[in-house]
Amino acid sequence: MTFVITTSARLKKCDLMKQNQQRLLHIMGKVSRNDVTESIRNILDAVERHLGAMPNEQEAIYSMTLDKVKGSNEKLWFTISLRLGKIYLEAKKIKELEALLKALK
Repeated sequence: MTFVITTSARLKKCDLMKQNQQRLLHIMGKVSRNDVTESIRNILDAVERHLGAMPNEQEAIYSMTLDKVKGSNEKLWFTISLRLGKIYLEAKKIKELEALLKALK
């Protein structure tokens, strides 16, 4: 499934990518924590690399993933939050960035 999501990012098929990301996040509890972490990191790397010019799409994927990993994998949650914070900063979304920084503290 990771391959499908990263390929969707490469082809900029954002709706398909989000749909498959939802499926992946739904089955997250059925695989090992390490596998989940590795898959999500690979997907987020692909999103950053291929959708760099589409910050709204990046934000959607990061937010969707953050909601699912919050409380279950703090290290991954922190990493995703930093990436999302970078998007907020570049887009000058100061209120969202402040809220995220407050959550990170």
